[in-house]
Amino acid sequence: MEYSSIEKRKQEHIELCLNKNIQTKNTSLYEDIVLLHRAIPNIDKNKIDLTVDFLGKKINYPFVIEAMTGGCKLANTINKNLAIAAQVLNIPVCVGSQRAMLEDKKQTNSFELKKFAPKIPFLISNIGLVQFCQNQYKTEDINKITNSINADALCIHLNAAQEALQKNGDVNFENGFEILKKIANNSFVPIIVKETGCGIIKEDAYKLAKLSNNISMIDIAGNCGTSFTHIEALRRKDNFGLIFKKWGIPTTISTIECSSCGIPLIASGGVRDGIQCAKLLRLGSDYLGFALPLLKPSLQSPDAVIEKIKKIAEELKITMFLCGAKNIKDFKKTPVVILGKTKNWINNRVKN
Repeated sequence: MEYSSIEKRKQEHIELCLNKNIQTKNTSLYEDIVLLHRAIPNIDKNKIDLTVDFLGKKINYPFVIEAMTGGCKLANTINKNLAIAAQVLNIPVCVGSQRAMLEDKKQTNSFELKKFAPKIPFLISNIGLVQFCQNQYKTEDINKITNSINADALCIHLNAAQEALQKNGDVNFENGFEILKKIANNSFVPIIVKETGCGIIKEDAYKLAKLSNNISMIDIAGNCGTSFTHIEALRRKDNFGLIFKKWGIPTTISTIECSSCGIPLIASGGVRDGIQCAKLLRLGSDYLGFALPLLKPSLQSPDAVIEKIKKIAEELKITMFLCGAKNIKDFKKTPVVILGKTKNWINNRVKN
């Protein structure tokens, strides 16, 4: 595939996210998750601690700036502002897919975030599994991807639905688990396995957790936020694929599905405010990931990104205060009620 087509696709992704309503129409099911108010919280809100450990490094909030873009004109501005914000806030940030950079070394600049912010606490590299399944890249060369931007971890993204809707998309995921195992075992940095908007179910999460000791985290990326199946259907211009714009499972459900797999979880996909963050933490996630809510701020300035993230952090802190939890560990033990479709899902999955 010519690089120009990759660059064009990246540019179109950004423009569609900015100008079209490409969020899934599926219910998020947050309404099924009820956190219980404590009339006497018995703690000082000003002493609530949001710091957590992220793969051995202490970060200020349980937040991750998710992969957005790279390899196109707008990516330089977006990634520079995200990098500076991540450094100021002391939280991890993930670059967009480095496939564009690998195809055209001139595009490397938009991925070199440590050039803009050398003290980012955790920089996450990013590449798709399917390109390895199709022998476009070799598992032995995996460390070139992380070394090229001095990354601290590597995200392997899973985008089967997105590829299936692209004209001439890469759809050969044959032997995917075995290839992923080889990637993980050859990597010098921890591996984060990430979906791209369709969620992950427990069968896959348990298998991933046991696949390699170097698979250190799962990013579930549920079907509540940006729908890349919808984006790819819009890009086709022939209306094919629109029936898949709701494909996948909600972030809340995917969090429950994966919560006991044995390795840390990032809950992403439609996470928009601090109460939603709290509900996902209580359901079993360890971190929350944000992409679309930071896109417009990232085109403005690092300060705009920082302001948005601090607002969500304050909402999370208030929620924890009203539940009587002084830190994330305590909050995960607070009472919760699960109702409606989510309760039915849990019961039906148990019966199966």
